[in-house]
Amino acid sequence: MVEIPITEKFSVQPEILYSSQGAKNKEKDEGYTTELTFKLDYISLPIMAKYYVIDNLALELGPQFNLLMSAKADLDYSIAGQSG
Repeated sequence: MVEIPITEKFSVQPEILYSSQGAKNKEKDEGYTTELTFKLDYISLPIMAKYYVIDNLALELGPQFNLLMSAKADLDYSIAGQSG
């Protein structure tokens, strides 16, 4: 992150962020169990316009661009003692 001042009250703040997101779901029903796991990795580039209302208080607004780096899904299941 870097803040680039334009005027005394206005600046631009580009950032680069990495985030790993995902979820896991497990279901049991009569005779079988399923477990679904997925993971998403992103690199994000927000570009914030920053306006200082007063000293140490700023409002920020701007777009964010995201690049999906990886997407993985895994499904496991078992049926009455068997697995797959």
